[in-house]
Amino acid sequence: ESYYRLGMGPQFRVTANALTAVPDGARYASLLNAQLMLDAYRRADFAAVRSLATRQPGGDRGLAQLLYGLAAYQSRDWTTARGAFGAARAAGGVYAPYAQYMDALTVLAGDTTHAAQALETLQPLTSVATGPFGDQVRLTAAELAYQSGQYDAAASYAQGVSPTMGLALQAVLTRAWALYRAGKSDDAGAAFAD
Repeated sequence: ESYYRLGMGPQFRVTANALTAVPDGARYASLLNAQLMLDAYRRADFAAVRSLATRQPGGDRGLAQLLYGLAAYQSRDWTTARGAFGAARAAGGVYAPYAQYMDALTVLAGDTTHAAQALETLQPLTSVATGPFGDQVRLTAAELAYQSGQYDAAASYAQGVSPTMGLALQAVLTRAWALYRAGKSDDAGAAFAD
């Protein structure tokens, strides 16, 4: 645990793998497997993430499935990624909203003509996600709605982005263009001025 926290990757991997191989180490296996998966993902070793996901993850199944999905996403295996994100969502917990967000992006990654389907996946998150993650969800929803020709919805989602956070300028610009395309010139002009 100390190796992991201090970023001593090679030492952590050697010790963690040794611990999971001995009978007494079984009680730590779920924690170590999750940390090994995180370590492998950080190093972009997606094959290792996939291999570790086949072990009994125990502990936090949602985290294990999310990491498995992210590794598949990075490897451009959209079908596997969507399956893993669905399993992470089904497991519930703190990783479920992010898995839902990544599932929407995966729908687009496979085929950008599926913007409406991706937006449908994101819609439930737009009203419940908070903080920087919530802003990212709403901005993505605004851009997808704009791309799908749903200009009023795009303006509404963009307006939900916090005006004091890092995505505010991009959200205001998206809102301005959506209002312009919706034929609301005065509101669009005010948004462009902002």
